[in-house]
Amino acid sequence: MESFLITGGAGFIGSTLANYYSKDNQVVVIDDLSMGQTENLNVSENITFIEGSVTDQQLMEKVLREYQFDYIFHLAAIASVADSVARPVETHQVNFESVLQLLELIRKYQKDLKRLVFASSAAVY
Repeated sequence: MESFLITGGAGFIGSTLANYYSKDNQVVVIDDLSMGQTENLNVSENITFIEGSVTDQQLMEKVLREYQFDYIFHLAAIASVADSVARPVETHQVNFESVLQLLELIRKYQKDLKRLVFASSAAVY
């Protein structure tokens, strides 16, 4: 059994991955529910849902310190152009700063991580 962390895991792509991998693996989902919904996730003893933001340094450090992951899918993002114009600072924090923060935490706590997958959309750029 392998372990997965999926940020933005209650969104369309994240929940699809979480539901698929949770059949035979442990999955931790972090999502602030600004775009995703918990209803997208199957009820499963193999899925741990944590409501929170990838910009929450204390939360992210706690999760990466307490769990050992084989795979991390970093999908959390603000992809809406309208949202990015209305909230440029928050968009920068979520789309860019959280990636650097995650990489630093992986270096510190996730020595055996097999793969980090960072996915986004053209709208982010």
